[in-house]
Amino acid sequence: MLEGEANIFFENTFIGKTVLDARYVSDTLDISLGRDKGVSVNRIRVKDYSSKKFIGTRKEESVGYEISVKNNKPSTINMVLMDQIPVSRLDEISVDLIQLSGGNLNSNTGSIQWEFILEPNHTKQFSLVYSVKYPRNQNLTVE
Repeated sequence: MLEGEANIFFENTFIGKTVLDARYVSDTLDISLGRDKGVSVNRIRVKDYSSKKFIGTRKEESVGYEISVKNNKPSTINMVLMDQIPVSRLDEISVDLIQLSGGNLNSNTGSIQWEFILEPNHTKQFSLVYSVKYPRNQNLTVE
């Protein structure tokens, strides 16, 4: 493979240009094609799961999201959906996962992956709920 500029086409449509650097290519070449307009993803914060409690000298905030993925294409797609929860590096702050809907969690980075196949014109829903416990005298923005 030669180094240089490459034109990227997706489903017979010109997407853009990129630069190929052959020095860092292994047996697999990963190229981002950008957003696919044939797939819609919505992530909505669910108020039923969102709460703030005071327990003794600690605060606990719960956050919940509903994620929906719809395949608007005429063909079946293989999909990898990624999201993330906060990761605490301090002992006095803890993050507990409450609901994951079958996703795989990497506890070191907080990243979550769902891998699935989605039929044409179908929608798949996922729930993500976690809580954060921290000292009452600290102010934290939990998202």
